[in-house]
Amino acid sequence: MLLDGKVDLLAGLAWKEDRANLIGYPEAPMGSETYSLVKHDTDASITADPSTLSGKRIGVLNSAVSDALDAFLVEHHVTADVVEFADYEDLFAAFDSGKLDVLAAEGDGAYGRDHAEVLMPFGSSDYYLCTNIARADLLDELNAAQTVLAAEEPNYLTTLRAKYYSSSVTARAFSADEREWLQTHDSLRVGYLENYLPYSDTSASGEVTGLVADIVPKILESLGIADKKVTYRGFASYEDMIAAVRSGDTDVAFPVGGGMYYAEESGIYQTTPIVSTATNLVFTGEFNEQTTSKFAVNENNRMQYYYVQANYPDAEVVLYPSIDDCLHAVLDGQATCTTLNGLRANAMLRNRAYKHLSMRQATKSDDRCFGVVIGNKGLLKLLNRGISVVGSEYAQSLSDRYTSGLYSYGLLDMVLDNMCGRLWHGRHHLGRGHHRAARARHASPEARDRGEGGSPPATRAKEPRAGGEQAGAFGRAHGRRARQQRKDHFPQQHEPRHTHAHERHRGLYRTGRIAH
Repeated sequence: MLLDGKVDLLAGLAWKEDRANLIGYPEAPMGSETYSLVKHDTDASITADPSTLSGKRIGVLNSAVSDALDAFLVEHHVTADVVEFADYEDLFAAFDSGKLDVLAAEGDGAYGRDHAEVLMPFGSSDYYLCTNIARADLLDELNAAQTVLAAEEPNYLTTLRAKYYSSSVTARAFSADEREWLQTHDSLRVGYLENYLPYSDTSASGEVTGLVADIVPKILESLGIADKKVTYRGFASYEDMIAAVRSGDTDVAFPVGGGMYYAEESGIYQTTPIVSTATNLVFTGEFNEQTTSKFAVNENNRMQYYYVQANYPDAEVVLYPSIDDCLHAVLDGQATCTTLNGLRANAMLRNRAYKHLSMRQATKSDDRCFGVVIGNKGLLKLLNRGISVVGSEYAQSLSDRYTSGLYSYGLLDMVLDNMCGRLWHGRHHLGRGHHRAARARHASPEARDRGEGGSPPATRAKEPRAGGEQAGAFGRAHGRRARQQRKDHFPQQHEPRHTHAHERHRGLYRTGRIAH
């Protein structure tokens, strides 16, 4: 139909040399597709060893997938009976009925099959949204639109894939390791880091909250195993959370980070990232080369420590019991810098106590993942599969729901804001009173008799002729009241410097939140 001009656009075509002069290919692909081999889960004669495919009947679509399969079989010296089909309906029907031993399929092009197991990927290719060869104008518009989409919505295709292909063949056709884990576990025990919103925390009622409470059920649902019971256990310390995974008290930890090197040193595997965010440097004054010389690091959050060690290896590190203590250390000059995770930074720095802190985005981003004990390949593969299906945008889109817990505009904030407003108002009237008094002092006796140099014309008739002296007295009295108000409400500004005003601030504003 595309060649005949009955349609102007056709999606999902791989590039082939014999098509290049027949249809219009845009400059950028629509996406990329991985091809996988899938077998019946009851067939033990076929394994991940390509040689076990010899003599087997492999069904494949008559398309670019067939070319990739032929290349794979030649590369591995496998002789198999390859059967080509014109459409997926007939191909799947042949596989489901047992007429085929193996199905060669696009990962996102085939919906979930019951009793199927993914063997291995065997190739990949880009696919395109193509135009009729005669529609050069449409091809130009398509190129322009894809350029804009790539710049403004770089994760658009991932979002669509998670929405429409959550039950694709690669989402539900589990490997042998995954099936073994599923058969031997009827529940999933999740350990999470407390005081680390939006990622994870324990609510006032003792329940788990944060992204972990959403993403774990979402992954299980996307994999078709939502019947697994999920239990949660919070940890105040990152090291305690990891130790629980290593000891077998929990199955998975969230969040973990720092990279593969530190993960393996800790005895865990990291999954693919659930979310990758910027890290922000937090400091006072002007940013310069000395700003990153001494970091305040939360001793309960090894992820922050790993990030600093990996990216600022020459910096001095000083440990503090919480991220709030780290921020106050920067305020007090005990450290030159600390870090905040990108999903947490803006909300945390809205606290009044941190209004003198500045923020600058670091050059390296930081990943947040699940962690499982080394050797637990089945659960690792399941989680990676689920993360791929759900997509990284899922966690990002939910983060705003939980960042409000990092900052609360309370009664004290309201009172102090009101006091600041009243102080400004008092200073404003004090200035007006002094101004009127000065005008009165410099006015001639005749002008004072006429009321000049005192109140403005609109109120002059209501005052005695000696308005200048009365205005000056009013201004001085109002100024005394304003100064007394300031001493009452901000006594630390009138104490000797050695009383350390930041200690008073710390007592008023500390939120007690732990983590980076």
